[in-house]
Amino acid sequence: MADEHQPDQRFRKGERLTLAREFDQVFGARRSAAGQFLVVYAARNELGYNRIGLVVGRRTGSAPTRNKFKRLVREAFRLSKGEQPIGWNWVVLPRLPKKEKKVASAAPPEWSLIELQSEFIQLVRRLARAPRGESGKQK
Repeated sequence: MADEHQPDQRFRKGERLTLAREFDQVFGARRSAAGQFLVVYAARNELGYNRIGLVVGRRTGSAPTRNKFKRLVREAFRLSKGEQPIGWNWVVLPRLPKKEKKVASAAPPEWSLIELQSEFIQLVRRLARAPRGESGKQK
């Protein structure tokens, strides 16, 4: 018997940003916050639930590395639904170390679900609190 008071923790198709115009709308809001592992962009939506989009370029690493990052961030999003402010579109990118010259191949970053989830919650709360027009960047 399922507990009816537990928030829905499924990750549904409608909770994904898939269209280029949806990503453009979030990037156009110019509202972002960065942590040690993640950069999160945010824009309000009128849906009554949150949606997430991921941008993971080749610079992040090999295909398995990129896929691992995406799986972990989607899981962090899913598990933290009850702790997120409602009505936002989030676009998440990995925060990578600066490129260094003469490095043949840098080792891929080591991410853990707990670290990514904790940082994701911290960043989205910061973005939701920031007044419109200000980013959640710390100085």
